[in-house]
Amino acid sequence: MNLRVHYLFLLPLLIWAATGHLLPGALAFFSVLVHEFGHLVAAKQLGLTPREVQLLPFGGVASLEENLGLDPQAEMHIALAGPWTSLLLIGAAVLLRVIFPTQDLFESFLQMNVILVIFNLLPALPLDGGRVYRAHLVSELGFRAGTTRAVRASRWCSLVFLLVGAALALVSPLALNFIIMAGFLYFSSRRMLEQSSMQLLAYLGSKQREMAKSGTMATVVLAVAPDCQVGDLLNYFVPKKYHLLYVIGAGGEVLGTISEEQVLQAIFTQGFGIQLKQLLK
Repeated sequence: MNLRVHYLFLLPLLIWAATGHLLPGALAFFSVLVHEFGHLVAAKQLGLTPREVQLLPFGGVASLEENLGLDPQAEMHIALAGPWTSLLLIGAAVLLRVIFPTQDLFESFLQMNVILVIFNLLPALPLDGGRVYRAHLVSELGFRAGTTRAVRASRWCSLVFLLVGAALALVSPLALNFIIMAGFLYFSSRRMLEQSSMQLLAYLGSKQREMAKSGTMATVVLAVAPDCQVGDLLNYFVPKKYHLLYVIGAGGEVLGTISEEQVLQAIFTQGFGIQLKQLLK
C-alpha cells in the first residue's frame, strides 16, 4: 500500500511552518492519516485490498483495488469508519489531554478533528457523506443513476462553497479555503461520474464468476420499450443482482426477452446507441 501526499496538502503545512504553527500542522497531518486508516481497517475486515492513501488539503482518500460503488453495503460501512475513527480520536484526546503541552494545542487538536468529521459527512463525493449518500441511491436506483444523482448533490455543495468563498473574499483569508474546496469537490465528483460507466461494465463482465461462486443470484426483471438504447439501461442496473429484460411492444405484448449478457455484448461490439429491437432480430 502506498502513502501519497497531494501537493495541495503541502500548502497549509508550509503556511503553518512560516507562521510558527508547525506542531498544529503535524497534528493535522496525523489526524487525517488516522481518519484514512480507519477506512482501511474497515476494508480489511470485509476482505478488501487497500491500494493507497492520498492526503488532501481538507482530508484524504483511501483507495482500494475493488470498486466500492458496486457494493453499497460495503461502501457505506467503510465510508462511516472514517468519521467514527475521528470521533474515537477526539475521545482519546479528551481522556489523555495531559499529554498536550498547552491548552491551546489541545483545543486546536479537538477543533481540527471536529471540522474533519463535519466536513467529511457532507453529502458530496468523494467525501464520506457523499459515499454514504451514493450507496443509498445505488441500492434504490442502480449504480449509474445513483452516482449521477450523488454527483448532482456534490455540485450543489461545490456551488455553496464557491459562493461562501466569494462572499468572504474581501473580509477573511478563509475565502481561499472555501474556493479550493469548491474546485476539489466539483472536479473530483465529475471524474467519478466519467468513470462510472466503465466501472459498471467491468463489474457486469465479471459477474459470471460471482454467480459461479454463489450458485444463485437475485434477479431484477425490467420491462423496456423496443426503441430503448442499451446504454440507457445502465442507469437501472443494480449491483449484486442479475437483470432480465422483457421487451414490450406498443400494444403491451411481449416481443421477446434479452439477457444481461446480450446487453453487454451489444455495448462492446456495437456501442451504447443500439436499440433493443435490433437485438431481437
